[in-house]
Amino acid sequence: MPFPPKNNANPTGRRVGSKNKKPLKIRIENLIEQNLDAIESAMETASVGERMGFVVGLSKLI
Repeated sequence: MPFPPKNNANPTGRRVGSKNKKPLKIRIENLIEQNLDAIESAMETASVGERMGFVVGLSKLI
């Protein structure tokens, strides 16, 4: 059940038609680029199922 208008933690809310500052796809790409070394090392020790779960989880976000 949604909050009634002007009765929540952000009473003014986001303006109608406003956009996110960065689309989710760009934020995910930046996150991967910044953590690529850690991701690669974690993938080397991960099981096949864990690797697949990571890829499937990312694909659901894009």
